[in-house]
Amino acid sequence: MLKIGERAPIFTAEGTKGRFDLRDYLGKKYIVLIFYPRNHSSLCAKQLSAARDAKHQYSKLNTIVVGINQASLQDHMEFALKQHYDFPLLHDENLLINRLYEVGNAFMRLTRQQRSVIVIGKDGLIHYAEHGPRSNDEIMEAIRLSSKVVYPK
Repeated sequence: MLKIGERAPIFTAEGTKGRFDLRDYLGKKYIVLIFYPRNHSSLCAKQLSAARDAKHQYSKLNTIVVGINQASLQDHMEFALKQHYDFPLLHDENLLINRLYEVGNAFMRLTRQQRSVIVIGKDGLIHYAEHGPRSNDEIMEAIRLSSKVVYPK
């Protein structure tokens, strides 16, 4: 996984809210990338629903939340509709974003993506990167702290 202080790789991807281009948010918002293994699984739905339910707190921190996995755009659309997700779920075609962010595989490669959360600061650098399901409180604290950190260039 990329390390804190590294520059976030730029990517574009199709998602439930149209084409997502990371460059549209850099310098304007904090960006939370939630990499999760599968749509329609109870643990993934729980993690993403917690982010959905914290929408107003993320908004106060000027943050966009984005879910990412390799599921088809159609599957993402169905999952987002069923769970009422109003943030983008991105189709990671050929696991390109996974590889860019060095997220890796999970469960002895039985699933193609490890559950991970990455926070990108307005400066375009990684400010938080952890594997596993992370709480919104932990993620938001990382965002608050990242607003006070300046990394050497």
